[in-house]
This record gives sequence, C-alpha cells and structure tokens, in this order.
Amino acid sequence: MKKLLSLLLVVTLITGCLFFASCSSSKVKVKDFESDPQAALNEALQNSGNQFFSDDAKTEAVIEKALQCGSLSVAFESDSLLAGGMISKIAETLYMDSENGKVVSDTSVTVNGEDLFARIFLDKNGLAINSEALFGQKTTFLANLSTLADKIDTSALGQMIGADAETMASVKETIESVKATYEEAFAYDEEAAKEISNEIHKLLKMAVANEKNVTITEGETANCVVVTYTIDNTTVKAVADKLLAELPEDTEGLDELKAQYDELIEMMNEMADIKLTAKTYVNAKSNTVAKASLTGTVTLSESGAGEADVITVAADLIYGETEISLSVNMTDEDGEGVAADVKVTKEEADGKVTYKVTANAKQESVEVNLINLSYTYNKANGEFKLAGDVFAGPESRMSAELTGKITVSDTEATYEINSLKVQDQTFTFKLTLSYKTLSEIPAVPSDAKDIMDLTEGELSGLMVDIMNGPLGMIFGASQGPDFDDLETEFNPF
Repeated sequence: MKKLLSLLLVVTLITGCLFFASCSSSKVKVKDFESDPQAALNEALQNSGNQFFSDDAKTEAVIEKALQCGSLSVAFESDSLLAGGMISKIAETLYMDSENGKVVSDTSVTVNGEDLFARIFLDKNGLAINSEALFGQKTTFLANLSTLADKIDTSALGQMIGADAETMASVKETIESVKATYEEAFAYDEEAAKEISNEIHKLLKMAVANEKNVTITEGETANCVVVTYTIDNTTVKAVADKLLAELPEDTEGLDELKAQYDELIEMMNEMADIKLTAKTYVNAKSNTVAKASLTGTVTLSESGAGEADVITVAADLIYGETEISLSVNMTDEDGEGVAADVKVTKEEADGKVTYKVTANAKQESVEVNLINLSYTYNKANGEFKLAGDVFAGPESRMSAELTGKITVSDTEATYEINSLKVQDQTFTFKLTLSYKTLSEIPAVPSDAKDIMDLTEGELSGLMVDIMNGPLGMIFGASQGPDFDDLETEFNPF
C-alpha cells in the first residue's frame, strides 16, 4: 500500500504543481488576484505561454476565429492501414457557432470505395440527422427534446411501441431526464464556473503578497506577486466537498459517488497527514508566471499501524523565455527517495525554430532517461518534424519520427502528417487537421421531419429503407426477409 500511495503521490505532485501554475501585458498587483484569482492567474499563464511558445506558423488568429464560427476537420487516409484496406478514409468535421450555441457534425467513411456519410445538427432544442447511408433516403429527421415527451404517447411511434400506461410513463420520465441533461450541457454558465473556481482558491486558504527580489534562477531576480495555497487534509476535503456539492441532485449514481467519496476521505485521513504549501510567483512587471513551487511533507502510515513514513516534498516549475524546467524530489527520513526532472527548451536559427523536451527519473543510484523529444518547424516552407525516443528497458530504447507540413491562409490553417517511422519501419498515410473560418455554419433543412409527426406508414417505410440502405446491407440486414414485400402495417417493435 505504501508503494502504491507513493506512486500516486508522485503523479499528484507533478500534476498539482502544473495546475497551480496554470490556473490561466501589463503590470499586475495584489488586488488583481484578491478580486478575481482565476482570471488573474489565467492571464499570467497566457502571457507566459505567448512568451515561450511563439506562433511561428501564424495559425493562432485563424484557429481562434474558427472556434467561434467555423469548422474543425480531421481526416485519415491510407490504402492499407484501416481494416486491412477495406476502409480507405475516415473524416470528421465539426462546425461551430459559439454565439448561438450550435454544432454540426459531418462524419464520412469510405468503405470499399463507397462513401458513407452522416450529418448531425445539435442545438439547445435537440438534434437532427441526415444520412442516406443510415436511413436509405435523403430526408433529415428531427428529434425535438422540448416536445418529445408531450407527443410520445399520441404519436404513431408511441402507438407502434404499444406500451402500457406504466411503461409509457417510465419512457416519458426517461425522456425528461435526457432532456434536462442535454439542456444543462448547452447551458454552460461561464460566470458560474468562474465563481466556483474562485471559491476553490479561497478554500485552499489563498494568500497574496508582494515580494521583492525573488530568486527565480541563479543570477536572476524579480519583484513578484506571490499567491500561496495550503494543501492539507482539511483543505483537500473542503475542495472535494465543494465539487461534490455542485453536482445536480439528479446526477445518476450520486448516492454511490458520495459513499465512495466518504470512503476515500476516511482512507486519506487514516493513511496520510498532508502538510504542503503551493506558491505561484508572478512577475509584477511583465505579468508572467516566473515560477511555481510545492513544498512540505506527507506522512504515510498503514491504517495507523506501525511506524509512519515522513516524505519530504520539493517541486519547482520555472518559466523562462527559452527554457521551462520542472524538478520533483521526494525523500524519506533516511534521505532515500525518488526524483524527476523535465526540461523544455527553445532554439531559433537559420529560419527554423526547435523545441526540445527531456525527462529523467532517479531512484537511489539508478538514473533513467525517460524521454527525448524534438519538434522543428521550418518557417520558409511550413514543414515540420517531430522526433523522439523513449526508455524501453535497461538496454533498449524505442524511437519514432513524424513529418508533415503546415499551410496557412487568411481563412484556413491546415496541419498535414504524411509519414511515421517507428524504429526501422516506415508507415505512409495522410492525416490532416484543418481549421476554417466561416460566416455561418450549415442549418437544419426547412423540410426536416419531426419523428413524432411521422405516420405509421412513414415509420414502417423508414425501417424498410434502413434495412435495405448502405449500412443495413453492410451489417447483413439484407440477408433477412425481403422487406420490400412487407405491407405498411409492418411493426418493427
């Protein structure tokens, strides 16, 4: 149990350190963090990211506009890598209209040379689907969640189900539950989310102060606004309580979740005494995150039995213009323990920008180089290469290399990958990721049919078309009876 807890603790510490640095230019003051810590920390991190990760390909503006009103497309093409060559292409395009809360999804799969396509429209009222491959016809069918429950028992679909009153009541209850969940997903309240986040900052006993001449690295100091958090058994429980309380009362399995939560809190209090302090140092002049730290102790015990192990924790995350480094050290009372370090560097030369990542781990006298990665982008032609190797055993490493190209216009940014080399084996394919800005996204056709308004004959005909359509044929539906001979009174239920 101690080994497991120690391993989990390492992961938690690394993740936690990054979290406190990232809960993401002008000068910044203590009052900015006291009034709205979430917004202040987000802005500081954004400034740090812009300082280190430069937009060399000039894609940022296009992507930002596309996510507001535009499309995101992903496509993979290969003559041999998908289902032994039976599938030659898979493509997905998401159209987004953030202002009006609308999303359209286009899915296309090429099977044995035949294109199978489906378009799904999503908004706060429900969904609509157009797919000749699925329905065997070009009609768009609409499911309006606001009227579904009201119409189900009087509609032809409800009559064909033939359920008794008790079952129908259960069906309507399920529909209402789905409707509530669906509406909640489309009713994201950004202000409410920010309020919850700021409340969590307070629950972690956030304290903000000015500190002059803070040492960032050797020979480098800065005047900083320092945000300090207390992480102990009490604050961990307080944050968990808050998150649990925010879940809707009708959340499926809520009682079971609460019971599991109580068990975890009880286990934490029995096995761990947490006394940690997290600090984020924000450069007061540039409003960038200069560094973050996590220090303190975690005392572990086996259900209160035997001697406790006191683990000392020291983690630092340091941001620079050309280097970001993370170091984590955990030692017991005998000075033994584990350590890890991650370093990201940036270099620019000859029209190319290169980012490199290295990660190492050490336990006692054993040190391992876990991973080496490099990403090089050529500003002149848009070509890039991502290469790396990872630890695969005491005497072996595994290497891989991706090559591709980025193309950008005023309205579109496309990333294309055309080969992958793993060890000595090379795979060729075409993988594209494309963002496109639009003035408007596809709309639900005016002649779309509400499934609650379909007649019994239309429903029966639809079932026949589905069975005999492209997807029905692929899944073997055509091997059954000849549905074309069925009368309109056919009841699929």
